[in-house]
Order: sequence, then C-alpha cells, then structure tokens
Amino acid sequence: MRAEARFLVPFALYLGMRGFNHDIIGLEKFMDFAYMNAALQAPTVPVPDPWFAGHAINYYYFGHYLAAFLCKLSGVPAAYGYNLMLATIFASLFQLAYAFVAEMTRRLSTRISSSAALLAGIWLCVGGNLHGFLYGFVKPWLVSFGWVAPPRQAFLISDPTRFVGYDPQTADRLIHEFPAYALYVGDLHGHLSNLPGVLLLLSLVLCWLRAQSRLTHAFASLLPLALSAWLVGIFAMTNSWDALMYGSLLGGLLILAFVQALPTGLVASRRAVFQGLFAAGVTALTATPFLLNFHPFSAGFFATHTHTPVWQWLILYGLQTLLACLACGLAHKHRLEFLHHPEKTLLFALTAFGLACALVPEFIYLKDIYAPEYYRSNTAFKFGFQAFTVLTLAACIGLALFLSTQRARSARARVLLILLAELIAVPPLYYAWFVAQGGFGVWQERSWTLDGQRYLTQSHPEDKAIIDWLGQNAHAGQVLAEAVGDSYTFGARIASNTGLANIIGWPVHEQLWRGSAPEVWTRRDDVARLYQATRSEDAKAVLARYRVHWLVLGRFEKERHPTLNTALLQSLGRVAFQVGESCVIEIGG
Repeated sequence: MRAEARFLVPFALYLGMRGFNHDIIGLEKFMDFAYMNAALQAPTVPVPDPWFAGHAINYYYFGHYLAAFLCKLSGVPAAYGYNLMLATIFASLFQLAYAFVAEMTRRLSTRISSSAALLAGIWLCVGGNLHGFLYGFVKPWLVSFGWVAPPRQAFLISDPTRFVGYDPQTADRLIHEFPAYALYVGDLHGHLSNLPGVLLLLSLVLCWLRAQSRLTHAFASLLPLALSAWLVGIFAMTNSWDALMYGSLLGGLLILAFVQALPTGLVASRRAVFQGLFAAGVTALTATPFLLNFHPFSAGFFATHTHTPVWQWLILYGLQTLLACLACGLAHKHRLEFLHHPEKTLLFALTAFGLACALVPEFIYLKDIYAPEYYRSNTAFKFGFQAFTVLTLAACIGLALFLSTQRARSARARVLLILLAELIAVPPLYYAWFVAQGGFGVWQERSWTLDGQRYLTQSHPEDKAIIDWLGQNAHAGQVLAEAVGDSYTFGARIASNTGLANIIGWPVHEQLWRGSAPEVWTRRDDVARLYQATRSEDAKAVLARYRVHWLVLGRFEKERHPTLNTALLQSLGRVAFQVGESCVIEIGG
C-alpha cells in the first residue's frame, strides 16, 4: 500500500491544486492542447499539424500523442484529460524519484534511505533552486530593515526561472526552468511529459549496471539495456533534446563498459562492443519512423560569446552541485561500504552528466530564430532542466551518504546532524510555499473543476458553442479558416480546441518549426486577404487554395478584421451553424 500511496497522494494533491487553475489557455497551452486534440482526431501517424493544414506536425509530439491515447482509452474528454495527464506526470515523477533514490541508497539505514528518497520526490515536484529562498524570503527581510533597496517589482513565482539577464538586466537573457515551475504552469510540453521517462531510464540503467556486475552470461543484461535504448528512441519523439542528452549518457556508460572490459580479455571486449551496437540499433529502429517524417529546423551548434556570472550560476545550481560532489567524494572514500560498484558508477555518471548539462550553455548554443538577447536561451532551458533534475537526485544521495558517514557519538550530536540536514533542505524546498500559495490561494475567487474549457463557457460562450458543434459535425482531415493571432494570444482557438487543421495558427511558432519557411507568412497574408475580401472571387481563391471546408465568423475574426464583410463571406457557402453574432459556414455545402 505504501507504493500506491506514493502515487495516489501526490496525484490527489496536484488535482486539488490544478482544479483551481484548470483553464487550458495562456503561455503555450493552446499549442499543447492543439497537438493533443489533433492526435485524438488522427487515424494514423504522423499526426497532421492543426496549425498548418496539409502538413504533418514537425515537432516532437509523442507526449501529446500519449495523452490523447490515454483519453481515448479511458473515454475521458480531452479538456479533462489534459489536466489529468499533468497530475499523472506529477505523481509519477514523485514516485519514480522516490524509488530511484531509495534503490541507490538501499545499503544505508532504512530511515536515512527513505528520508532521502522522500526529499528527492518533494524537491523535484515542488522545490526549486536557491533563488526563491534568497529573493523571495531573505531579500524582503533585508528590505524591511533598510539594508538593501526595494526591487523593481514584487517577487513572482517565475523569477527563479528568469534570473540571468533579468536581474540585473543584460542583453543575455536565459530561461532556466525546473520541474516544479513547469508543473505549476501546466504547459504539457515535451520536456515535462518526458520526465517520468527520464526517471524510468535512469532506473533501467541502474538495473543494467547491476546485471553487468553480477552476471557473466553474454546476453543476461540485454533486457534492461534494450529497454534503456528503446526509451532513448522514444525520447527522440517526445523531446529530441532529451534523446541527445540521455543518448550521450547511455553511450558514455557503454564506452566505459568497453574500456573496463579491455583488460579482461577478447571475449569481454567483444561483448561490450556488441552491447553498444545493439543499443544503437534499438534506438535507431525506435526513432526512425518518426525521424523519416521530421525535418530538423535548427541551424546547428555554435560557440557562445557571453557567459553566466559565477554568482548567478551558483544560485541556480550551486547547492545541488556541492551535495552531488560530496556524494562522489564520500562514495570514493568509503569504497563499497555504502554503495556497490553499479550505484557508485551511476552516481559519478549522474554528477558528471548534470554538471555537463549545466555548463554546456556556457560554451555552445543551438541557433534558432530568437532575438539576439535570447540567442542561448532555449539551449540553457533544455540543458538546465535536465541538469536540475539529475543534480537533484545526486544531491539527495549525497545528503543520505553524509548522514550515514557521520559517527555521532551522542543523542545531542545526532540531533544537531539532523538539524543541519534539514537546514540544507529548507532553501530549495522554500519554493513549495510559492507553489502552494499560487495553486491553492485562489480558492475563494475560482471554482474547482478539471474542465480545462470552463473559461470558454464563461467568457467566450459563442466560441464554445462553435467548438462543440464542430466536434460533433466535422470530420478528421477537414480544414477550417479562422483569424490569425500572434503567439500566446487567443489566435487559433478553434483549431486548438477541436484538433481540426486551420490554414495557419501561431505564425512565429510555425516559422520556428519549419525553418523560417516563407509559406508561413504567405498563409498569414492569405487569411487576412480572405477576411478582408471585397470581392467573392478573392475569397474563393483563398478557400480553394487550402481546400477549406469550414469558415468561422466569430467575434475574434471581427475584432481582427474590422472591415470584414459578413454578408459576402456568408454567400460563399451555407451557414451550417449560427449562435449569437457568430456562425460557421460550410464551403460547398
């Protein structure tokens, strides 16, 4: 029952919080919900792009596909399934973090091992870096005493993820998110939906290392290795950055196995080579069907010309790095007293890997379309997210080893030791206060529900009626036309909430995914030409070019195009659905 409780309690806790923050709107939720609904609509893969009719999604979307699969399997509507998927990720992350750290420290006392495992689950799910404690707790006290100047604005829950380049402001602005913030925000992005897979991969790697150390049969350890390599292939479809990073981790461990096998003879060396080729083959076979329909849109890696100030880097990663390095030092000093070779090897690998992920953005970046001041922002985001995750796991192991290696000779010494450990844990866990405050502190103003489309019913009832009607009457593959909006706006609201493909969704996002393709802007201009048409021939040309079946005329279209000629557009087809001042026109109907 304890294992079940370690899933059900976090699951219920997150649902309680999410119920007050249920709306699937804001930030990039429209994108995630669009992909999820498109996957529900699609009879085959690759999934058609709901924001670029006639083309498949050119982004890693397997996490959205999995959410859609669970909705279809359970019969849960997507508007509820989106929030339930977030709760599932939250609970799975807690349970898997607990299990991993508990396994890594299983030779320690049960009390210390379970405490470290519990800390890992809490830290990853609701904890943060040191910024929240220093700027959200310590600095306000210093301001109240008049020792430091007041900040430009009150502390925000997003501040620990927008620190470098923002406070103080510079022309080198980074994003350095961590799981708790991503779960709080609720964007169902690949880096978040893949987190349980990351923890599962690390657990399988531990199983493989253990099998390597105790079995001599050539194929005895192939199952955990095959599953690990399969997951890396899945990562290519869920979050390609993770495939790059964790493929490198697994590859590094395979190279280490080969180097260690060299002195033992030709048979062991051949076995190590076979394992490496086998893992590469499994990963390639898993990822190839997706990669055949995916066109890379980055311009490659380049050297950075700016760097993070050391003091800011230490606030982001310093505590975890210190504890992880302490873990490695204690594991080396005490040999096999507390960790066997597999656990020790993986601990060293996690620490080195986490540090590498935290330092990579200081030297290289992946070039994209973002403005110069954000040139390495996405690289820091993706690498930093994984650096935080693995360094947190290693840090919790380090804290457990520290407690286990201290020979307290009196009850007082033991109490002081425990208090020291708690003081170390308080700063990163202080972020949980902001999560709870933001998640539950709105209960008096908001009703509790898991319906992510409640905001539509309350604030956009005509759009909600159109979405429901299209959900019942439109078919997969039919194209709709709706007004275009900028990223992070109400634009693409019909396609996002139905999964039907529109002519163009958020243009800047599509430009990123399609390598700055000029067709993105052509489509945007065509939609504007459609809604601003003064002659039916001009409008019909756009409709025919994209084979539009449904033409939406709602308040958003009229706001975006004040000169919109309702009578002209209605004459292009049959008014299939009318609600208030909005309608849906069936072209050719």
